[in-house]
Amino acid sequence: MQYLISDAEPELINNLTTDERNYQLDFIHFIRDIGYSLWSDNKLNLKTRKKIKKTGEEIIYKLKNQINKYADDKKTMKVKINEAIDKLKKNYTNTCKN
Repeated sequence: MQYLISDAEPELINNLTTDERNYQLDFIHFIRDIGYSLWSDNKLNLKTRKKIKKTGEEIIYKLKNQINKYADDKKTMKVKINEAIDKLKKNYTNTCKN
């Protein structure tokens, strides 16, 4: 399996992904997309958006380090990925409540 890792440019995704080549958003663009999505929703104030983005960034970079640490242990890696997803969801939900 091959992976294309890039920004979220639709033309790259549409033209370069296949059944054998998947697409993955890189870390920097993932964080930027969080900020843009929160801004474009126009539902949250700047302080709340920054808090969600900052905490999301911390979760993602911690996950990156854990993936490197557990690269040979797929079971643990899967657990760490699921924990990060749960933390991202909880971060958004809890921050929006306040």
